[in-house]
Amino acid sequence: MRPCPEPDSAVSSGPCTVDGCDGQVVAVGLCCKHYKRLRRHGDTGVTLRRHRQPHQCRHCGSRDPSHFYPGYRGICKGCQKRQSILRRSAISV
Repeated sequence: MRPCPEPDSAVSSGPCTVDGCDGQVVAVGLCCKHYKRLRRHGDTGVTLRRHRQPHQCRHCGSRDPSHFYPGYRGICKGCQKRQSILRRSAISV
């Protein structure tokens, strides 16, 4: 993304006009962060960054990272082993 515009001393002075923000105005009465949000999303309050949730097994609910294979498929190592044993026993019966 492009850097923020240089503050124009004739146009900008004081803090950002967004409530609770004390950033220095760079353009249209907004600080760099809120100016970028306005340009990108059309709104200064939009934040689309999602926080990554830890993996959770669909079967047992485990969240321990050591219980998952690198190619996480929604199931932990223990449940995956149990499923493969059940599949093998169902095929051989």
